[in-house]
Amino acid sequence: LKEAKKPRIQVVVPTSTVQMEYICNKKPPMVLEMIKELVGKAKESGCEVEFVADDATRSEADFLYKAIAAAIEAGASVVTLCDTAGTMLADEISTFVDDVYANVEAAKDVKLGIQCSDEVNMACACCISAIKSGVREIKVSSISGKEAADLAPICKAIRIHNDELAVESAVKMTEFGRITKQIDWIANSKRSKTSPFDFGVG
Repeated sequence: LKEAKKPRIQVVVPTSTVQMEYICNKKPPMVLEMIKELVGKAKESGCEVEFVADDATRSEADFLYKAIAAAIEAGASVVTLCDTAGTMLADEISTFVDDVYANVEAAKDVKLGIQCSDEVNMACACCISAIKSGVREIKVSSISGKEAADLAPICKAIRIHNDELAVESAVKMTEFGRITKQIDWIANSKRSKTSPFDFGVG
């Protein structure tokens, strides 16, 4: 990481009751202590630290606010909230972000981010709605899938609605479209049975 222009360490911790129990095998108070310890250790590296609240939208609100506050206090300068299950609609994600800002005083001092699963094809709409509510980072994917919003429609939406969203994009859409098609082809092409070389992922 020391050679990176903008080094960042992600600390990913589930904050929903189910995931804390089955992934971390810890109760909420122990998870809070774990967040403080992990973020603190990451901060010692000198890198920017991002706290990722996995399954945040299905978390108990009071606990989520405590987890975010604990991460910020320990040194996180970026906080990403995940709609891991992809269950929220655009207006719900906007309210969710507003509530975080209203209940976590320190949230206004960090860069708030969002990652939305595209399980019900709502990720792009949710990300744009979150931007309107003050989110300044969104996690996207250049390969079609369900883990995050697709990069291409997000870029188009920002280009068309940049004034309304109060954000700008320097992406050159013609070149961008060509590159994303190539990436998608590489990632989704099957192995050629007649070639000695591997192309993409089988």
